[in-house]
Amino acid sequence: MIQWTDRHWRYFIRGITNKTLLFTEMTMADALVHNAEDLEPFLGHDGEEYPLALQLGGSDPRTLGEAAALATAYGRYDSLNLNSGCPSGKAKKVGFGAELMLDPPLVRQIVHEMVRRCGDSAVTVKCRLGVDPGRTAWDELLEYVHAVRDGGARHVVVHARTCMLHGLSPAQNRSVPPLRYDAVHDLVAAFPDMTFTLNGGVKTFEEARHHLGHRRHGEDEVPVTSAHPVHGVMIGREAYRNPWMFAGADAEFFRKGPQAEGMPRTRREVLERYLVYAEDCRAKGVFGSNVCSIVKPLHNACCGSPAERAYKHALDALLKRHAQRLDRAWAVQCGKGPRHHQRAAAAELGAELGDTLGAPTSFTDLVWAAIDGGGVDAAFLDEDLRVGRGVAVAAARGNEEEEMEESTCRNRGIWSF
Repeated sequence: MIQWTDRHWRYFIRGITNKTLLFTEMTMADALVHNAEDLEPFLGHDGEEYPLALQLGGSDPRTLGEAAALATAYGRYDSLNLNSGCPSGKAKKVGFGAELMLDPPLVRQIVHEMVRRCGDSAVTVKCRLGVDPGRTAWDELLEYVHAVRDGGARHVVVHARTCMLHGLSPAQNRSVPPLRYDAVHDLVAAFPDMTFTLNGGVKTFEEARHHLGHRRHGEDEVPVTSAHPVHGVMIGREAYRNPWMFAGADAEFFRKGPQAEGMPRTRREVLERYLVYAEDCRAKGVFGSNVCSIVKPLHNACCGSPAERAYKHALDALLKRHAQRLDRAWAVQCGKGPRHHQRAAAAELGAELGDTLGAPTSFTDLVWAAIDGGGVDAAFLDEDLRVGRGVAVAAARGNEEEEMEESTCRNRGIWSF
């Protein structure tokens, strides 16, 4: 999701789940090709973000092939995903995103070029069930998936809605067209040699298990869907709105609980981990580490607490009062911007010191001030994230579950986006 699943959010969520596949924001292929000498602003990420998929946007096969080559040389992405489902006005105007579904032969060429240039990374495609007007029939969807497969990709992420090219905003295109989950399951039956991930409207693990073909019932899993369950489920905006739901993902779907490999056990530990990372990014002058950008993953950090709204109000108030001052200090520390701007920032900062006694002096101070100011209860912060989230069930299954191959786990896994 553009401007949401950036590198900072991905690092934050990695403190909650370490096995869920994460997706980057959509990155335009043109931007990578035109900035091949400085890819950090577009592809920069932390090694702890893996497993990670890079989503690319564009419509020119050669450019997308070159972007795939640049990306795989830059990072060890688990997969490169072609976006052919974006309903934005820019996508419709320029001819990428959902517009690509109007031209299956072009998509076949794009996928072929990406596969040819991407090395060891797998190429996947994200699409809708169709586009209206233009291609809404079942046979036309089959033709599109055939084109993807003929290009060399074997994994398709399907948003289970048609995209309305006219008359709806991007936000409306995420909710107004009806969900047709059955069509995604039918694709599994139609293409047994391919992998399908279902996307759209899924907000709970119970719903995800339903589409994956099993439901938690005590310590047993019993089939509850048709004979053609999907291979994965992508959860989008709900993952951003309620990140703590993923505290149970590793145990539920990958048989690996959050207590493994030094994973944080409480919300406080997740926050402390992120704040160390954030301060390190700011000290190193990492692109996009100004206060308002690096705080965004924490806007929903108190989801589920009775004090969630008060925390958000306190955080917003502190940002309005202190973000610019902290960023001026950051500019001086990191040497950002022209020298005369740095000198001016240093002078302004010195003049402010007498007026800011007791104010947050760092990003970390600002976040904890918001938590304290919002009245977030210590019990919420210190709750053991393992309790009631499937870890006991996974542990009871013993070493057999630990020995499952990672590829097998992913075959019936859950993904965040």
